[in-house]
Amino acid sequence: MLLTFGLLAIAYRKKNIGTVWCIISILLVVSLLFYIRIYNKTYTKHLWYNNAKIILRKYNPSMAFTSHFGEVAKSKEYCASFSANPSIIKFSNGDWLMIMSHSFHHDCLFIGRWDKACCVGDAILAVDNNGKFYKNDGHICGSFLIFSDKNIETKNDFLKLTVNGREWKELKK
Repeated sequence: MLLTFGLLAIAYRKKNIGTVWCIISILLVVSLLFYIRIYNKTYTKHLWYNNAKIILRKYNPSMAFTSHFGEVAKSKEYCASFSANPSIIKFSNGDWLMIMSHSFHHDCLFIGRWDKACCVGDAILAVDNNGKFYKNDGHICGSFLIFSDKNIETKNDFLKLTVNGREWKELKK
């Protein structure tokens, strides 16, 4: 980019207006392509959330893989694993959350290296027994694990937990 601006300055100094306009055009095209690339990846995540909402609305909770919080051996820590899509977690008061997750890591590789500029991150979507949707953009790898220092017994307790520091947000209809 710096080289391009250097060429632009040299062309302008030599009063070569045709070259100046050519370089400006190239800069505009490259900027537009970069914007489209970032927008397309963000839009892909948006589409995933919309499609996952459709699937979760139609999915029968009795068919989902059931998960629960279990105590991690001798550590006084509890963990739930959601490796199947969708998974359901049922709570003692009768409430439940059905959860789907997707990792967008394949979108983050660029020329064989990690490119944070274009990474849209991961997506977790949950629907409760009342039809309310919640989303979380916390980091997951393959399967979605969530930890707690106490046994989670209600949906509200679960939604207070964070996924790698990211909080759950209720989606408006």
